[in-house]
Amino acid sequence: MSDPTPINRFASFDPIRLREITRAFDAACEALPDQPPPEHVRNALAKRITELVQFGEWSFERLRDQALEYLATLSSDAEQP
Repeated sequence: MSDPTPINRFASFDPIRLREITRAFDAACEALPDQPPPEHVRNALAKRITELVQFGEWSFERLRDQALEYLATLSSDAEQP
């Protein structure tokens, strides 16, 4: 899967938004069966949450849910022959 979304590596977030990003990331990690999640899985979740935030998404629930959906898509793509 190609990466159509460039990430602004210089983005900064205020403490409240950073807390929501962290909550969403932690909740997504906790929802996974493998504990702790492997680093590549954590990186994929963090990448997706960052992309969503940069497009204006701030809902904790939507960040968490969409990151998990993204991960499921990656997993199903990897299983394809």
